[in-house]
Amino acid sequence: MITDTLENWSLYFGNAEEDTAPSPWQFVFDYLAQLPADADEMEMTPPADDDIKASIARFTTVRPEESVLEAHDTYIDIHVTLAGTETLAWSPRNTLEVKTPYNPDSDAIFFHPPANPAARIENAPGTFTIFFPSDAHMPQLHPVTGCNEVKKVVMKLRADLVR
Repeated sequence: MITDTLENWSLYFGNAEEDTAPSPWQFVFDYLAQLPADADEMEMTPPADDDIKASIARFTTVRPEESVLEAHDTYIDIHVTLAGTETLAWSPRNTLEVKTPYNPDSDAIFFHPPANPAARIENAPGTFTIFFPSDAHMPQLHPVTGCNEVKKVVMKLRADLVR
């Protein structure tokens, strides 16, 4: 799991040489940089091809018992909040008990939440959080300030492109 400000993304994933082809990370963060905060909501859509997908949603944050703890095998999740603030809970996947086995059609496995997640991240506009296949995450949680309206984009990047 990585969380930081959008302006720092290249510290983790910058291209080694300027004359090389853009990396999948470059494509993702270029896409996010041009995305306006008032972008329309959309279902999961491939901006280029099925290797990289994006969805934009609006929701009201919830309590942990109203969310799900999930992980993915095929795609890496990049969560970017466009408006509002949400909390994301994170736990290492290998420390959790499976609730619903992995489904390749939805690329999701669900876990029983631990009593205390390993970390809680406040995602606000200008920040990103990346969850790799080894990371279980619980999205859409109330921030410390309480219930909140949120608009966010989730990018999905096929994990085998960056291994």
